Amino acid sequence: MKRWRALLMTLLVLVSAAVFFYFEGATLKELYVEYFVLSDEVQPEQMAQHQEKYYYSHLNETQQEAYTLIYQQLFDFPEKIKVPVLQEDEFQSVHEALVYDNPDLFFLSASCSMVFKAAYCLYRPTYVCTAEEYQKMRSQVESTRDEIYALFADGSNEYSREKVIHDQLISRCAYKESKWDSGIYGALVEGNAVCSGYARAAQYLLSGAGISNYLVTGTSESGGKTENHMWNTVFIGGKPYYLDVTWDDGDYEGGLAGYAYFNVTEEQLKPTHRPENPTENGCVYTDANYFVRENLYFTGVDEAFYAALTERLSERLQAGGKVFEIAFSSQDVYQTALDSLIEDQRIYGILRAASRQAGITMDTNYINYFLNDTRWILHLDLAENLQTGS
Repeated sequence: MKRWRALLMTLLVLVSAAVFFYFEGATLKELYVEYFVLSDEVQPEQMAQHQEKYYYSHLNETQQEAYTLIYQQLFDFPEKIKVPVLQEDEFQSVHEALVYDNPDLFFLSASCSMVFKAAYCLYRPTYVCTAEEYQKMRSQVESTRDEIYALFADGSNEYSREKVIHDQLISRCAYKESKWDSGIYGALVEGNAVCSGYARAAQYLLSGAGISNYLVTGTSESGGKTENHMWNTVFIGGKPYYLDVTWDDGDYEGGLAGYAYFNVTEEQLKPTHRPENPTENGCVYTDANYFVRENLYFTGVDEAFYAALTERLSERLQAGGKVFEIAFSSQDVYQTALDSLIEDQRIYGILRAASRQAGITMDTNYINYFLNDTRWILHLDLAENLQTGS
């Protein structure tokens, strides 16, 4: 009799536990199955595909499991996705990592929610388009991507591919607000984007071209106005550089398109940009800076400088270029060059010599130029000179 009473008491305890967990959202059996299925659903190879992604790599193991589960299911547009138990701050980090690592998730809203259960959580995404709309939009994005990749020279290196991507984004996109301006669809298909659209389009194209990179968020200052901003950290030859395509586009702040923010250092970016996430990116190298790589970076003003300037300008004209930029190593060198080239008008003699050397007919009696006093850059716009000289 005592054994039967003990068995009865045990059954009552189990039934009570089952009722308790039911009101928490699952039965004992469901909890057991769901918990272990979660662990089995994520295979090592599925997690491995994200290892090179910057924000994913900064998550803990449970967050990485949740990230992987969400990413592999999102493209089916589910209402909810089951993930391991997360704290609220951990959940926020996972969602941020998904959005910052994956520009192809442009169908995902910035807002979402998490439902907390006893042994798992439910991630509830919010979509900005339907699955059918996304498939069409994705096809358009990939078509533009393929057009840009077709411009890569055979055997091109990372620097050359990055430059093509930079130039094509500037050529195809204008700084303009629109419905899709913060993602790759606006930048690559509609041709309209704000800083986040430029940065994500660069991220998407660079990653697809085999160039490691990640997004950087922070603030930028221009004309006494501080705004939230987004740009990229790009790895060329294994070394990190800052790339800001938005600020290189002439449509932004009414400037001229160029290379002032193409692979620059933390020190060079410091006067105008403040990185906040992440704050330190190790951008201290100059090897892949545009001006250094193209022999357009000058440390002094002498006869060798004038000869090199004439040679570089001639090469640019022969290549059909209509924009020519040179950078200087310091404020003093920059000012000395401006005094000689602009104030003393030595630039006109250099224009004539370069055009003769290139076999190009152009008007050399005037010049349109733009000064970047922050980056110590002289920008020459030769389009009108070439047009009036033809």
